[in-house]
Amino acid sequence: MPSLTATLPNAALSRVGGGEFSLDPTDPSQKRVLANLMHLELALANPSKIDRIGGRIYVRFFHGNVPLYERTYRWIRQVFLRVYRV
Repeated sequence: MPSLTATLPNAALSRVGGGEFSLDPTDPSQKRVLANLMHLELALANPSKIDRIGGRIYVRFFHGNVPLYERTYRWIRQVFLRVYRV
């Protein structure tokens, strides 16, 4: 289940461990980051190309072709929500 979290799954992802995420200096456990992270678990079609367990991969989600009016409506709606902080 996709979820937002402020806790790193592994300390190696933090700047201290060589990763990209800054840790919250007020957290005594040193596992909480400054911004929320999206955590997804994926099943890969070709898992034999994974170099190491716990590595990072980049994925692209394709949701099919969407008509122009739907994309325009979604863009206008996102701008409205962002501007009025709804």
